[in-house]
Amino acid sequence: MAERDLLRNHRQLAQQSAEAILALAEVADERSSTVTHQGQRVPRSEVLRECAQRLTDSRFTLAVVGEFSRGKSTLINALLGQGEILPTAIQPLTAAITVLSYGEEESALVFFRDGREPERIPLARLPEYVTGQNLDGAELETKLAERVARFRSKAEVEQLSYEEIESEGSAMAEARAPANAVERVEIRAPFPFLEDGIVIVDTPGIGSINPEHGEATRGFVHTADAVMFLINTDPVISASECNFLRFLQDYVNRFLFVVTKIDRFDESERQQSLNYTRRTITQHAGIESPEIYPVSARLFTEGVQAQDPAKTQASGFPEFVEGLDLFLIRSRGQQFVDEQANAALSSLRSLRSSVQMELKGLQMDLAEIRSEVEKTRPILEKAAGAKDNTLASLDQLVSEADQLVMGAGSIDWMRLAWIVKEKTFEAIRGYDWDQLQHAEDLVPICVKDLLAAELQPKLDEVTTYLGRVTRQVMGQCTAILEQMNQEIGFNLEGLSAPDELDFSVDFDPEEFRAHLNRAGTITIGSTLALTVGSVLLFGGVGAVVMLGGILAGSRVTSVFRRRVQTALCDKLEEPLSQLVDSLMRNIEKEVKSRLRQLRTRVDSAMDEAIHDVGETLSRLETERQQTEFDSAARRDQLETQEQRLAGIEESLSLIAGPTW
Repeated sequence: MAERDLLRNHRQLAQQSAEAILALAEVADERSSTVTHQGQRVPRSEVLRECAQRLTDSRFTLAVVGEFSRGKSTLINALLGQGEILPTAIQPLTAAITVLSYGEEESALVFFRDGREPERIPLARLPEYVTGQNLDGAELETKLAERVARFRSKAEVEQLSYEEIESEGSAMAEARAPANAVERVEIRAPFPFLEDGIVIVDTPGIGSINPEHGEATRGFVHTADAVMFLINTDPVISASECNFLRFLQDYVNRFLFVVTKIDRFDESERQQSLNYTRRTITQHAGIESPEIYPVSARLFTEGVQAQDPAKTQASGFPEFVEGLDLFLIRSRGQQFVDEQANAALSSLRSLRSSVQMELKGLQMDLAEIRSEVEKTRPILEKAAGAKDNTLASLDQLVSEADQLVMGAGSIDWMRLAWIVKEKTFEAIRGYDWDQLQHAEDLVPICVKDLLAAELQPKLDEVTTYLGRVTRQVMGQCTAILEQMNQEIGFNLEGLSAPDELDFSVDFDPEEFRAHLNRAGTITIGSTLALTVGSVLLFGGVGAVVMLGGILAGSRVTSVFRRRVQTALCDKLEEPLSQLVDSLMRNIEKEVKSRLRQLRTRVDSAMDEAIHDVGETLSRLETERQQTEFDSAARRDQLETQEQRLAGIEESLSLIAGPTW
């Protein structure tokens, strides 16, 4: 594997940032500085050390997604470079989530759905826990087709009853369905590829007959930092994959596209396939000119084993790995480092202000300091009271969030529930056999499209409301600090309270709408895809759907199709009703979450701005009361702290600055 300079440099920056923050924590300890954190007054050094630890422990979660037989496990094995860690085969295999991360010692831990204690297993036994049989339903479909063929050979196909096929299919499906005992397997080993903080998640293939697999895959797309989406050159991108992309359009900025098995075709055929795939992704995911990496795991493995640079280069892996590293850094890495560094810089400015205030205070005698403390205390108490009133108003808004979401205005929730059900049922009644086979994908897409149009006015209303509240609260906070500073009016230059809030609560309307859309997407998928998938797998309805094409042309086919459509509508009646309620609650939850987040940040920042003045003056008073107090020695200590803070600031500013 080529040197991964981009990722290594990023990890070094993260480590340098952590070291600078730890140095800042030492200064905070020396000054016994405190800060409001999660509603409590705690040592500032504790918060800073937690920040440094987050940088040290940071990981990139990379979910690998694709249809069966796209080569997910083969590609992961090639990346890890240690033989066949994950089982591979021509037939679909992966049936459980597999999480791979770096560890000094090899270990594999199996987690079960029934909550029993995890089981530690040797890697050699991994196939027993992560593989399944008949995951694409081909074997079940073949057996059912043979059953129908026997009727057809006797010219008795018209005598087939819906109930007979349903009963036959139910028995076969229950016998062949995976036990679903395993929730996930976590593997740790000294994989060089994962040494710099990447965690790979191998997901079950898109299109599994087991709806739990689709649920697990969507869940990791929701939480992953990046998604590696695998497609073959032949067959080209499938209907299931297109549906997957269309449904998850709100997440496509996390997707990195990889076309596998490129060694099977010449350059001309390969290019035609890539162009077709690119156009299809643009059509279904809305990405203009998506970047696609063509790779061959076989060529790469052979090139590494034979120490053949030409073959390794021809595999496409060097460009792919470099692109992956850059994608991870851009999608999350640099932003995460910036967030931690900027939070530390905010603390640094508070500490420096306190140091400078204390240096100025050394010029004052004890009587002057006491006088300033007495004059300042009621002013600070007044500012604290105004802050509490602002927080109380935010608490009131949180308690009224349900009224904002449910109240009269841009939407009638009962009407929306009725529209969604009726139009979804109308769509299902128009499905042909091919569409019924893909109902698990198509029904959620249909509902999502319906809700996208109907909910937009409500999302706009909620977003506008939160933007207005944020601006009002920040205006109130600024006014409180301005009045406090004017009333304090220290005579000595530099001895003053902070004149602005040293934190950002910028509200991005587009980002918030996108956040609501993503939350809605996961809700829809979890509710509907799982329901439809369960109907098609565990009921005889799925067997009838499988045989739809075979029965075409017989007099029973239209009757059977209507029965299937009716069965699906009946099963979706309650989930669709619950879905609208869930979406309403989720919007309310997001509104409350945003308001509580604003409250927490206002509480912390305002408390810090007000408390720092009183804390510094109290320290001055305490020091000057000490009979052994040495002002010259204290000045040396403070000037040393100031120099150290300047050095730390320079380091953090340089780290937070680069863009990728």
